[in-house]
Amino acid sequence: MHKWLALLILLFVVIAVAVPVVTSKAPDESGTRRILTVRNLHDAPEHHSGDIQVLGVVAAVDEEHSTFGIMDAAEAEACGTDVCADCSTAIIPVAWEGGMPETGNKVLVSGRIAPSPRGLVLSAAQVVVQ
Repeated sequence: MHKWLALLILLFVVIAVAVPVVTSKAPDESGTRRILTVRNLHDAPEHHSGDIQVLGVVAAVDEEHSTFGIMDAAEAEACGTDVCADCSTAIIPVAWEGGMPETGNKVLVSGRIAPSPRGLVLSAAQVVVQ
């Protein structure tokens, strides 16, 4: 009996881990990839080519360079929008020519990963404050 229960729990854990990984890479009907977390994109940008959507919280804004940084929503909830020592905070720089969101805003960014003089950036085609 305990062996079956342990097997069932293991199956649920495998499904819980595998489904987000598989679905984050699969395009939906419109051709846009499903919504990624900042942590998903930060940890493996090479796995996310083409059009992507990323949900995050604005951690910093640099209007002079038309960029802002987004952090993972879960990390922002735990640490606030400050990059904190307790978290290994992942920040994704976003290049955006529109009006800048405010620090602390939750945003859905649609765009593509692109090279820049300062490294990879998420070149945004659309930014929607949630």
